[in-house]
Order: sequence, then structure tokens, then C-alpha cells
Amino acid sequence: MLLALCVSEGSQTVVRAREINQLELVTALGVDRVNTEDGTLRVIALGNESRDNSPMLVETEQQTMAQAVSQLRVIPEQKLFFGHVGQFILGEEAAKQDLGEQLDFIARDISMRLDTDIYVVKGGTAEDLIRATTSQNRTTFDYLRDAEDDMLILPISYPFNTGEVLQQLLVSDGCALVAAVTIEIQEEPSEGSNQTESSQGNDGEKTQEAQGGTEREVEEKEKTNSTPTPVARLDGYAVFRDYHLAGYIDAEDAPGVNLLLDKLRNDYVVVEGPEGGDITLKVTRDKTKLQPEFEGDTLKRIVISVTASADINEVQGVDNATDPSVLQYIKQQLCQKEVALVEKTVAQAQMLKADYLGIGEKIEIAAPAQWKKIQGDWKSLFPTVPFQVEAEVRINQTYDLSIPVEGDHAEKENAQR
Repeated sequence: MLLALCVSEGSQTVVRAREINQLELVTALGVDRVNTEDGTLRVIALGNESRDNSPMLVETEQQTMAQAVSQLRVIPEQKLFFGHVGQFILGEEAAKQDLGEQLDFIARDISMRLDTDIYVVKGGTAEDLIRATTSQNRTTFDYLRDAEDDMLILPISYPFNTGEVLQQLLVSDGCALVAAVTIEIQEEPSEGSNQTESSQGNDGEKTQEAQGGTEREVEEKEKTNSTPTPVARLDGYAVFRDYHLAGYIDAEDAPGVNLLLDKLRNDYVVVEGPEGGDITLKVTRDKTKLQPEFEGDTLKRIVISVTASADINEVQGVDNATDPSVLQYIKQQLCQKEVALVEKTVAQAQMLKADYLGIGEKIEIAAPAQWKKIQGDWKSLFPTVPFQVEAEVRINQTYDLSIPVEGDHAEKENAQR
């Protein structure tokens, strides 16, 4: 009876139910800053498929995220459903605005989810990224999901979600890390490019003419027959200070950030042998420890301890990799690299004057009484506090391969025999 009364009175509290086939599931939202003066936003919604079986792209320009999403809900023929948004993509100009304002809508709107991953387009716009990497078969959403899976293999960028970024902002006084993404152009063979297969002569060998020219000419032909394809790729981190974009951490430096955030477990490190050659180690890290050292109420330094173990994964140009003296040399090389990695990571954070590594939070846990006395000055104290980095490593597996599986070494061994 109450439902009937509400409908008869024209109450807006009743929302008409829709069948699932009447809804368009939005998987990603892109946000760009159009006008730097009044803060106008361009919001683009990416869906799985529209009625012509191609990914749906709908955009609008509004003053706030709430207005934009409300407008997007009535633009297409099929009504948009935002409960499945898995990615929130900020263009660089939008990231320069107050990040808290951008995330406030996600945190408040009941149709959005706090586990939505956040990305910043490094040097570009969200619209360019979404349109460039969305085609008939693949979308930006698909590429970024694949990149997230690759994080388990290649530790470039950890994708933080809305809840994690909000926690960073609150705990670190406006500092946070967000995964950065760029547009990478890949060359893919065009259809029909394999139709120039070389034929074989009477003797069964391919002639240079059958191959289509010299090796260089063949390579040039393959380039000509290839099609440039834009792909979304993770590219380090965007750093926020005081809720605004302050800079970037490049992909090559991201492993150090992941290490201090305890998100880097396995990695590959190349060290040199005592007489040259390369040894590739598969390194596994334990939890990194941080210990502040006080004299009274004065913070004198912070000691960071890294513990790691490694397996010899590949040997090139080193004859006796399992010799105890060589193993000791390898350990020293790995220790130096671990220390250098952490020192560079801390130096970058201090240069940006942003404690996105959560150093202050760890000090509070280790020494809560002393932290209360320096907490108010932490912003000015962090860029100048001394750090000391220590590393302890051990070599676990050598697989008892004292002689590398290489042609030159095999010949030497046979000659000695």
C-alpha cells in the first residue's frame, strides 16, 4: 500500500527496476580537466559492449563528478550501471587538482566501489588513453587488467584502489602514490603480411630472391606491413603531495618503492662475477624493517634493514659460480645493490618532500611517545632526516651447476679432460 501511495504521489524515492539486458555496464571512468579556471571536468564512460557489439564510449562536461555521472545515466538508449566500475583514470591536468575532491564522489556515491583501481595518465589525458587503446576487440580496461596481472612477474607499478589511496592521504597528511600509465605504440603484423612466404628451390634451400631480398630488406618489408597499435602500459607511479600531483617515479625506480611498501616479493637482479661475466639472481625479500633512533626527543636517524635470499638463476661467463669465494663475492654485490636501491628510493621521496613511503606511520608504530612530539614538524623534518640502510642476504640454491651450460666453457672442459 505504501509503495502504491508513493507511486501515485509521484515520489522520486522509487526507482523503476530494469532488466539486466536493459543496462549498460560501465567498466572504467576517465576524468580530464577541461578548464583550469573554473575546474570544468570532462568525464568519459567506457562500457563492455554497445548494441553494435563494439565498446561503448559516452562523455559529458560538467562542473562536478556527481553532475557528470547523473548526466551520463540519461544519455544513451541503454541506462548506464556504475556498480561495476573497476578503473578510475585521471588525466594529468585533472590529477593536478585536489585528489581528495576527485575521490570524494567515489567514497560517497552508493553506486561506486571503494575497490576501484586508480590510474594517472602520465603526460596525457584520460580521453586520449581510452580512445587510443579501445578498439573492436580490446579496451583500456582489458589492457590495464592484463598489466595488473603482469605485476606479479615484473614489479613496475602496484595498482592502488580508492580505499588504499584515501588511507594514504589521511595517514600521510595528503601524500599518496597512484599507478601511472602511458600509451605505448606496438608494431603488429598487418593481415596478409605473411603471404610473402619465400618459396624453395629445387634443392630445397631458400634463395635470397625467394626470401624477398637481403635480411635488411626483409626487415624493412616487415615494418612496412606492420600496423602501429596503441597499448596501455603501467609506467611507475604518480606522486601526490598536499593532495596535488607533485611528480612521477619512473618504472625503473618503482621496484625500490614496492620494496619499502612491502609489495615486492620476487625480483631478478644481475650481478658481476669476480673476474667478469654476469650472474642473474632470483631475489626473494622478507619484510623490510624500519627503526628510528632518538636522542631524547630528537630524531637522529632512521635505520632501514632489508633481508633477502637469492637463487642463482642464470650464469654467463663465470666458470666457478658455486665456489665459496665466488658465492661470497656475489653476496657482497647483491648487498650493495639492495642498499643502493633503497637509498635512491628514499632520496627521491625526500627530494619531492612527500612521505608517500609511510615513514612517519612506521615511526609512530615503533616509537609512539616520541612521534607525538615530532608529528607536527614532520613535513619539514622528513626531507632532511638522515637514513642508514643495511642489507643482509643469503644464497639458497646454486643447483650444483659449477660449470655454465655454454659452448666455450664446454670446449674448455673437454680439452682439460
